[in-house]
Amino acid sequence: MAATDSDFINLARIFDHYLMILENPHVGKQVTIDNIAQMFKCCSIVETAIAMVRETGKETLLENHLQERWRLQQSNAILQSLEELGVSASTLENEALIASWEEEVENGRQEQVTTCIVNMLEDGHISRIIEFLSEFHMNKKLDQLMETCISSKIINNDTTVFLAFIELNTTSLLNLLNNRDKLHISFIDALFYFARNMKYVGNKWISEQEVTYEHILKLMKVFLSDSRKVYDLIKGRLQLAKHQPDCSIWNDIEKDCLQQ
Repeated sequence: MAATDSDFINLARIFDHYLMILENPHVGKQVTIDNIAQMFKCCSIVETAIAMVRETGKETLLENHLQERWRLQQSNAILQSLEELGVSASTLENEALIASWEEEVENGRQEQVTTCIVNMLEDGHISRIIEFLSEFHMNKKLDQLMETCISSKIINNDTTVFLAFIELNTTSLLNLLNNRDKLHISFIDALFYFARNMKYVGNKWISEQEVTYEHILKLMKVFLSDSRKVYDLIKGRLQLAKHQPDCSIWNDIEKDCLQQ
């Protein structure tokens, strides 16, 4: 009769118990009739199982099952230890994903990695990509690839991605954008896009998207408190926008941001 996976699992459990007997120094000190009987029974089963495996020529199959089982047990023990030390499983998963992408990029498979990143963005895992860029250290090629993917969303004025950036605190947002010129400029362009497409209804500025006037003010204040270079860029664009048709929103923004 052919052995099933469940047979191997049950046999593996017996091997686990057998190893525990061999490795546990306290077992030999607990000499009782029941303990001795269980030890001999376990050893007898292992001996019989090994003999049957040899007769059927399935030594390699059994060895593979046992090695895989013990590998998983060791991995679970490592994960549990790391979690006890405060390292979350999600952090380990992210590190592993970044490492795999770095390897793919180094081996010339940028297109495949780009597809993975774009799919994550499309599936709503925007905050995870943002976390990769802002919290994790990666090689320059992968960083630029991620920047390009998320910048393309910003360039197309993707509301969901834009709102994900707004949810960041000031320090995280500036750390994310600084030293990434493409992403920085794209985000500022999107900021001005959402602002100029607002309408004044019922004594307040509203948008057809989820971006609010308060969001616009928050970001304007963040950028105006940044470096002198960014301050001059925002203020210059604000002055240009004030000379365009239907410029009343820019007057309000300037009043609320610059004249406080």
